[in-house]
Amino acid sequence: MSAKPIYNGKRINLHRYVWIINKGDIPKGFDVHHKDANKDNNDISNLMLLPGGKHSKYHINKEMLEHYDERKNRFIKFAHPEAIKWHKSSVGREWHKKHWKASIGMHINETIKKVCVVCGTEYDAPISHKEKGMYCSNKCKSKYRRDNKLDHIKKKCVVCGESFMDSKYGKRKTCSQDCKIKLFLYNRDGKEWW
Repeated sequence: MSAKPIYNGKRINLHRYVWIINKGDIPKGFDVHHKDANKDNNDISNLMLLPGGKHSKYHINKEMLEHYDERKNRFIKFAHPEAIKWHKSSVGREWHKKHWKASIGMHINETIKKVCVVCGTEYDAPISHKEKGMYCSNKCKSKYRRDNKLDHIKKKCVVCGESFMDSKYGKRKTCSQDCKIKLFLYNRDGKEWW
């Protein structure tokens, strides 16, 4: 495999280089496509521009889908262990430190003022929670979820078999007070309903 050509100080794929030399810059959001699907045929007559999304669709075909599991397993077997080794190496750790400091690290101690949607308390939130985070505490978050029944699921009454809604964390076993009393009386006599 030959080295990639250098253009504007960066290494780029040969087919992109051929396009730029012959036709000019590649507009943002476009890819250079091989018409005959032969990636070794980088003649300008075999190249065309396609929008990124359309270009991807050309390459997601039945054959690729058939070999997806095989490629995935090959990646897991060979590439994944090597990636783990690199990330644990001193070079990988230095790379992560450098990029962390240049991205998230510089904002880690910054906070913004927010107002809790449940209790109305003003609180300081990390800058990373600018778009998310609506609660001053986990207590308020839980109250919001309970009040809006976000964790409710359909359950089946152990007495009559009727369906009812309850929190997935709830311990209710019956759909109504009548069924609850029947279950209590049944259990009181030393029997089990189910």
